[in-house]
Amino acid sequence: KLDLIRSLGADAALDYTQPDWTDRVLEANGGQRVDLVLEAVGGATGKKSLELVNQGGLVMIYGMASGEPFELNTLDLIMRGVTLTPYSLSLGSNSDYVRRVLPKLLALLAKGAITTELQVFGLDQAAEAHAALENRQTRGKVVLGM
Repeated sequence: KLDLIRSLGADAALDYTQPDWTDRVLEANGGQRVDLVLEAVGGATGKKSLELVNQGGLVMIYGMASGEPFELNTLDLIMRGVTLTPYSLSLGSNSDYVRRVLPKLLALLAKGAITTELQVFGLDQAAEAHAALENRQTRGKVVLGM
């Protein structure tokens, strides 16, 4: 996955499962905290990622891949002026927003302005697809097809 991120133009690609990942983030950013965190993991990783946000920064929470929530130190976030924004394109929540944004996203995809990685498994490979997801062996989105 790190090679994929690099191939897409990332200046740095780090493995958050490594114990020193926060130090490596700071090192990659010239010793400074970051202005934006896109948090999709939760748990201990989510908590550590919030500690990396610069004063006046933004945290967008859009997932909880670890299955574990994390505690927010709201006083610390307020004192640093950090904006916390949850995000979901789930059709069950905020459907007015989805109706406004989804056509724009699809238009960008159609123009090639944004891309996504797809891994396609046949319907007869559903168990393999599930195992790949559980074992974090996938890149991008997993699709079951015919």
